[in-house]
Amino acid sequence: MEEISAALCLQKLACTDGDILLPSNLHHQVFTTLAWDNIDRLEETLSGVGGGASRRVDGIAVQAKVTESSEVEPLPPVTETKRRSIDVPPPTLPTYNVDQREGPEPSRSVDLEEDDITHTARLKNMI
Repeated sequence: MEEISAALCLQKLACTDGDILLPSNLHHQVFTTLAWDNIDRLEETLSGVGGGASRRVDGIAVQAKVTESSEVEPLPPVTETKRRSIDVPPPTLPTYNVDQREGPEPSRSVDLEEDDITHTARLKNMI
């Protein structure tokens, strides 16, 4: 299984022309909604709930149906390499500079001891 998984990864890396690897059935320039959920199955184990429990993350990508017919390019053939792992260089992340935080002005407190303010609030709550 590890050899097959590594061969499929190498096949996907060979047919991509950029830094971003997308599934072949996703369309470019189409609005996409991504949803991810961690599914932790907390079975009762001898080591307790934390150790030995199954953990995984599932994700889906939802796109509107594209009515244009586009030809799917065939994938390159999978060659048998007997490799069980792949070496992928770490992605280069853009430099992020933190600047002065901008946000709303600090809120001001209101003296609630005044009779007219509390009376107005009670009338609003009454409605």
